Amino acid sequence: MLQQNRLQIIAYIVIHIIIYNTVMISTTSFTPTFIKTFTKTFTATTFTTKTFTGTSMKIPLHLRPRLCPNLRPLSSKSQDKSQHNSQHNSQGKTIESREERLLKRHQKSYGVKSSFNGPVTTCVTDTGHVVKTDVPKLMGGSNLHPQPVELLLSSLLGCTTTTSHYISRNWHPKPFEIIGLEMDVKAHRDNRGVMKKPTHELVEDFGIDAMLQRVTGVVTIFVSPLTEDIDSIDVSKFGVVVEDRCPVANMIVKSGCVMDVEWVIKTKVESGVESNDDGGGGGGGGANGLRQPPV
Repeated sequence: MLQQNRLQIIAYIVIHIIIYNTVMISTTSFTPTFIKTFTKTFTATTFTTKTFTGTSMKIPLHLRPRLCPNLRPLSSKSQDKSQHNSQHNSQGKTIESREERLLKRHQKSYGVKSSFNGPVTTCVTDTGHVVKTDVPKLMGGSNLHPQPVELLLSSLLGCTTTTSHYISRNWHPKPFEIIGLEMDVKAHRDNRGVMKKPTHELVEDFGIDAMLQRVTGVVTIFVSPLTEDIDSIDVSKFGVVVEDRCPVANMIVKSGCVMDVEWVIKTKVESGVESNDDGGGGGGGGANGLRQPPV
């Protein structure tokens, strides 16, 4: 019985080898009509058809394009998606990447309009606030409003304040509450970046930059005397994280300006601030703080 089964298996293999060679030889003589009829018998999982001898066989994968060149090969979902994208690209449509979709979903925008009247520039934000800028009298202004760079520093301090509150409430390994924040900073730049003549030339051709070169100062964080493990708070790392996440500070740093700001943490008792003080003169959020950074 065992020998008979072996003979049947061998015979089965020999028959399929003969049929395979027959198909290979006859491939060049297939007519379009035969190919169309031949294609209809293909299934999703196995390409089974009838040969000239009436024996059922399976067409190997590597022979399918040669036997039926007009047959669209079955593709996986990823291949279908890729072909769909390329079709859209051929029609001139833009295919957004995953990163672009995430950015579009989380993007926050700001808008400001301005008008100039004499030496004063009046800016109106999309949120309905009015901000005015001016320059000193020596520069032809009226000195009634802050200079633009002073407003930039004010934006830096305001952004730092709100970001600090948000970071402290989510600080790892243990959140803490900021009840006051004081900041004293100064910005430095090379005045030749603006005043250098001739004015129709780029100052970078003279090796000068008009941007802020350095921002120095001290940021003092006030916490409650009841704050546990205050000594375990790495205030230097806290300052680095805030500068990295604050949009204004991050923009200044990425421009090439050096942020040389010292971060200090104190309790109210050490700072000598009255207990009813809501932030030491620069906290902005007071004891309530901020759940999310509104900047």
